[in-house]
This record gives sequence, C-alpha cells and structure tokens, in this order.
Amino acid sequence: MQPLRPGGTEKKIDKKSQCIGSWYVTIFEIGKCKLKILFFQFSFFNYFARSLGERILHFIWRHARYERDVRTCGLARRLLNENG
Repeated sequence: MQPLRPGGTEKKIDKKSQCIGSWYVTIFEIGKCKLKILFFQFSFFNYFARSLGERILHFIWRHARYERDVRTCGLARRLLNENG
C-alpha cells in the first residue's frame, strides 16, 4: 500500500459494508475521519461521501469502485490533510 500523501505515513483504512435495498453502503475510516459512501449497485458514478463527524455531504463524480480509488481520491486526501 502506498502512502496517502507525499512524505506522509501510511494510514490504516477500516471498511464496513452493507446493502440497504438496492443501495450499497460502505463506511471507510481513515485515521480519525469517517467517510460514508452510498451508491446504487449498478451505477458507475454518483457517489456520495459524508464526513460523519461534520455531517457535511460531499458529491464525488468518479469511478470509485474499489478501496484504492477511495483512498486516492481528492476528497480523501483533502480530509486526511485536514485531520491528519
């Protein structure tokens, strides 16, 4: 696993997933920051990430199908820089 930011240390990512109807919910915990990713099972985009601590809803328009994509997306990097 690559470091999440240049010169930074690797952060552990804990992941929990569950299906609610036709929605697939994944909660990523990156250090102290939690992101809740909600997406339609058959959709390739329209990802919603919620910072559970701040209750701010973000919209991610990208193919974030895998943990690697969430770990390296701009929102995750920005939140890591603010909270790391």
